[in-house]
Amino acid sequence: MKTIRSAAVLAASLLCLAGCGGGGGVSKVKGKLSYPAGTTVPDKNPYLIVLFIPADTDKPATSFPATVLDAKAGTFEIGGTAEKPMVPGKYKVTVELKGPEGKDVLAGKYDSQHSKKVVDVDGKSEINITLD
Repeated sequence: MKTIRSAAVLAASLLCLAGCGGGGGVSKVKGKLSYPAGTTVPDKNPYLIVLFIPADTDKPATSFPATVLDAKAGTFEIGGTAEKPMVPGKYKVTVELKGPEGKDVLAGKYDSQHSKKVVDVDGKSEINITLD
């Protein structure tokens, strides 16, 4: 009886390790955007959207929205969630910077259809993205 109970505890522990964050996802890492020269970030209510989309074709088609810390400064944090972990690798980055009227200050140059920015996310290093 003791052997069966020990085996059940071991099996439950292994299942928890497999499904409770042991999947190798990216820890939360911070990042910073450097806006193109001459970009005027709106003073009132700037709205920054930064998405990371896996660049590798063998990964599921999903996107990871960054948590914007300061739109004017271009700072953000990324890492996925327990349900949808972000794994290390190459990611296409899309960026939109909107003012109170909803117009993209970057004129769509870095939206999902036009962005050519690809970055390596290792889950440890700060991500610095220069928009030119």
